Amino acid sequence: MDYSALFFWSFIFRFLRAKLRVARQNQHQVGHFLLKDFSWLHDLVVPYRGQYIVDYYAEIMEEVGVAVPDRQMEIHLSPPEIHQALLTFHLTEGSYIILHPGARNRENLWYRWPELIQRLRDDYPQFTLLLTGTRQDADWLGEMLSSPVFSDPWVLSLLGKTTLRELAALIAGCEVFIGGDTGASHMAIALGKPTVMLFGRADAHLYAPKRHKVKIIHGTVDCYPCYTYEKIYYQCLYDKSACMESIPPESVIRAVAELLPHRQRHFDSSGNISGHHG
Repeated sequence: MDYSALFFWSFIFRFLRAKLRVARQNQHQVGHFLLKDFSWLHDLVVPYRGQYIVDYYAEIMEEVGVAVPDRQMEIHLSPPEIHQALLTFHLTEGSYIILHPGARNRENLWYRWPELIQRLRDDYPQFTLLLTGTRQDADWLGEMLSSPVFSDPWVLSLLGKTTLRELAALIAGCEVFIGGDTGASHMAIALGKPTVMLFGRADAHLYAPKRHKVKIIHGTVDCYPCYTYEKIYYQCLYDKSACMESIPPESVIRAVAELLPHRQRHFDSSGNISGHHG
């Protein structure tokens, strides 16, 4: 079953002489050229009708008789596993907010984290701000991490210091998770955590997880989105992703307030905090 429609996987399937290839329909990627003209290869191409991408992938599986009644992703962790991760990093459950600034692709990076951290420190002083990610994230974010806000004693950086399983356990113990369109954000959603997800190039209507306690914030520039099912981006025209840079920290703060009703904020017409309770 080939969900990619990429030339590389088309070639691999041909090389392995797969008897049946179930593939998605995408005429904007070159893999579809290898879907035909091979007498030994029987193809089942599932048409795309503009639906949410998870539903479409499930329909591909159903074409070969695999029922997918529950389409929500879940990650299961044992309580001892979560407890051990909290002990390892000297944390207590519900005492911290996770900020995950990294991403696999540079186009999904957001460089306004210092502004957001300052706002979170002012508005939610009871929480530690936990920075998670990989060593590559630290390299890519580079100069941004030299901002004075990252030396605040209430900001704890674990960039490159956790295993994937430890990261999942720490996410399970957080109060709220904030990240871009990257794997860790999907992990947070699968764990049922309140999540603020920043979408850049990808069309949020097609690719953003649809789940309770999830706030999706996407860019507002004219070129958004440049990654849809019918249109695949190649390279952003800007030095920094314009759609990500168009997301203001105030929108993230508002989303966090909506996810933490016991600390709900009141906003005036300009979007500024005028008071709070709780």
